[in-house]
Amino acid sequence: MISSFLRASSVAAVVTGALLLAACAASSRQRPVGMGDVNTGTESLAATRKQLEGTWTLSKFEVADNTGKLVPIRAQAQLTYDGFGNLSIRGVLQEPLPGQKTVTEAPALAYTGKAVIDTVRKEMVLTGTNATVEPDPSLLAKIGPEFRRRYEFGDGTLTISVMNANGGATSRATFHK
Repeated sequence: MISSFLRASSVAAVVTGALLLAACAASSRQRPVGMGDVNTGTESLAATRKQLEGTWTLSKFEVADNTGKLVPIRAQAQLTYDGFGNLSIRGVLQEPLPGQKTVTEAPALAYTGKAVIDTVRKEMVLTGTNATVEPDPSLLAKIGPEFRRRYEFGDGTLTISVMNANGGATSRATFHK
């Protein structure tokens, strides 16, 4: 008898709840949220990503010497950027950096990770990056992933400058497609 009473009470509770929910009318939002137009112009994030997408070959590499002046260094490198924001750079120096004595000290560089693009500042930040430099890991202290990178597109070129805390360039790499 108690179980049939509980069963009847449960059924009544479910029916009552369903009736109450059906009686509640849906109301519209008080105000629509305006999202604005999507920026697809030449300076937009979408346009910048599209322009960056592909494989780029290094045509000029410069590194700051101990006075801060950018000096050219022979190097080979490839930069690849895909439509998902993945960036990779593979390169090797063909002559010593300022302060190094031999080519064998000249490092090979490898970056892989995401590039977050700031179209207002014309900068990119590498995130989730795996970076290695062989045989001189101390080079990462000068050009590591945590540094800001300023980018500039030219006529078929991409120039990326690694910026120090004072806003000066510690290195500059110019690529072409």
